Amino acid sequence: MSTPDPIPPNPQTLMRFARGEAAPGEGREVVRWLLLDGALGSRLDAAAPSPEDYDSVLGQVFARARTLRAPIDAEAERARAALARIEALGTEQLAASLDTLAASQDVRSLEASKQLSAAAAGQVAAHPQRAALLARLAIAAAQGADTSTPQDLARDCEAEAEAQLGNALRVAGDLPAADQALERARTLLADGTGDLALRARVQNLRGVLRANQRRLDEALASYRSARRAARRVGDDAQVGRILLNEATAHAYRGAGGDAIRTLERALERVDPSADPRLALVIRHNYLSYLETEGRSEEAWQGLADVRRLAAEAGGPLDRLRLRWLEGRIAARRGELGQAAICLGDARDALLAQGIGYDTALVTLELAAVYLQQGATAEVKRLASSLVPVFRAQDVHREAQAALRVFCQAAEAEQAGLALVDDLRSYLERARSRPDLPFRRP
Repeated sequence: MSTPDPIPPNPQTLMRFARGEAAPGEGREVVRWLLLDGALGSRLDAAAPSPEDYDSVLGQVFARARTLRAPIDAEAERARAALARIEALGTEQLAASLDTLAASQDVRSLEASKQLSAAAAGQVAAHPQRAALLARLAIAAAQGADTSTPQDLARDCEAEAEAQLGNALRVAGDLPAADQALERARTLLADGTGDLALRARVQNLRGVLRANQRRLDEALASYRSARRAARRVGDDAQVGRILLNEATAHAYRGAGGDAIRTLERALERVDPSADPRLALVIRHNYLSYLETEGRSEEAWQGLADVRRLAAEAGGPLDRLRLRWLEGRIAARRGELGQAAICLGDARDALLAQGIGYDTALVTLELAAVYLQQGATAEVKRLASSLVPVFRAQDVHREAQAALRVFCQAAEAEQAGLALVDDLRSYLERARSRPDLPFRRP
């Protein structure tokens, strides 16, 4: 049986290979193409190729990569200048100028689309509305690229942009629109180059959306597909990110043991020296799941390592969330005084930063500690301080109604542990489901 002809690598892969930046899986595909392509294949048919034969073919490949690189580098420079002008705009200015920017020649290119998608990905956590605008501009950039641009590459760029739009819409709470964008991304992938790294990213983001929608079987299937693609290109860090998200889906199912085992696999994949931030998030979540499963001693023993990573690679928010986790672990171990200090620190910092939803969650956890200590006056004080949280943009109407139940019960000195636990459980479930009503037991 004859060996099927290998698919020629796309220009971007070829250039990464020439620069020594290709992932292991990409490198294997390029080498396979070099060995079986007609330029060297005819020599293979005649006799064993000599070292000079390989040198000749590799020289042709590198020359081709250099030829391709020159105009792409120039296009990338124009795109960087355009992106700098776009980044200088406020979000409202960006929204008002979107159509004008999309028509700009400096923006209508695949390089601009890639840079805009990357900018959207970088801003999605803190500024999802702005990230969505950048992603929409990235879509327009790919669609408006020169007609001489290879259409499969244009589809790849458009798919990336649609995926980033879907992720931004998910973070902003518009799950139906996010679903539509990610399905468009999957459709575009079918007409693209077959870029496995891109497929891994799109399927990973789709898995996150499905987990938020609590369509957990679909989420896990998307993560499996994403992992297969990432493994084929040899991207261990991406496999680790996917496993991190997959663990969350298991946790949503109430399968804490599966979540822990999934993160143990992620820890095997990720090199802390190469990606300390990713290692920090994985280890932090690992301790969190241990605490949830009642394995508080193991979680307590792992705190020192996570503190070290947070000091080396974490930002202020990472260290804040670690303080929150320390409080939860201390509460689980019955160290209520220490728990009250840690949770109080985390609550004050979250409130100061205007992160309303998490402020509400940690407030309820702190209230549970005070109730165990019999400090009902402190519970009433906490309830009265929740007023600013009601005004927070990230606390939806149903969640605000649930928090008012707590405030009213605390004022009447009827806020027991059962009510606080029910409210906390509701807020965790309703974070990505703003239409989920709270039903008081």
